Amino acid sequence: MRNQKLILPKKTILALVAGVLVLGVVGFLLLFPVLRDMNRLDRQIARAQTRLAVKKELYPDYSRLLKMQQTQEAFRLIPYEDTMTREKDISTFGNTIASLCTRTGMDYVAATPSPESISGAKHMVLVDVVIRGDFLRFREFLLQLLQVPSLVSVQQIKVRSIPEDREYGLKLWVGLH
Repeated sequence: MRNQKLILPKKTILALVAGVLVLGVVGFLLLFPVLRDMNRLDRQIARAQTRLAVKKELYPDYSRLLKMQQTQEAFRLIPYEDTMTREKDISTFGNTIASLCTRTGMDYVAATPSPESISGAKHMVLVDVVIRGDFLRFREFLLQLLQVPSLVSVQQIKVRSIPEDREYGLKLWVGLH
């Protein structure tokens, strides 16, 4: 016997290719919503895990502050009128920030008074502070900063991610004599 070649008609080949394409499209249309939902659920799970991790990190401070509130021990700022720094002492505020950074493990970058506030305000000056470090140490830094007598208020906090760390820019109002 000779080798016989199986020759399929063109219509059969076209029907076979069309059937495979239709099955592929139907399969894609059935799988696409499932894959999209899986991705959406993965993102929701990641967000929930992040929120849970943040809550676990914040819980020790939260419970401490809650105890202070329950015992009516207020976490107050000292009124700046009583303990204002003199104009010549404004440069020492940078040293105060640097020592706070050292105590809390943050990296001190700069503390500069705003020229506009120096020329305009008689009782307060706006100081721009830049520090670097991780978030947990920054929280401790803020808690320590609230104990500084000459601090009137924290106007703004900007967080910027830099390689290997975060940089925090603070605008602080400091009381003057």
